[in-house]
Amino acid sequence: MIIGFGDIAQMGYLDRLYVHEDYQRQGVASVLCGQLEQAFGNYLL
Repeated sequence: MIIGFGDIAQMGYLDRLYVHEDYQRQGVASVLCGQLEQAFGNYLL
């Protein structure tokens, strides 16, 4: 089951971030953002 996802646009900014309502307020979005920043940190504005 996918509980959330996010992506970085080509311009280097956070484009989408979604967390299923049953998993919100549990730190999922923070983990997703952290992983996106780590993976694409060199490309961020």
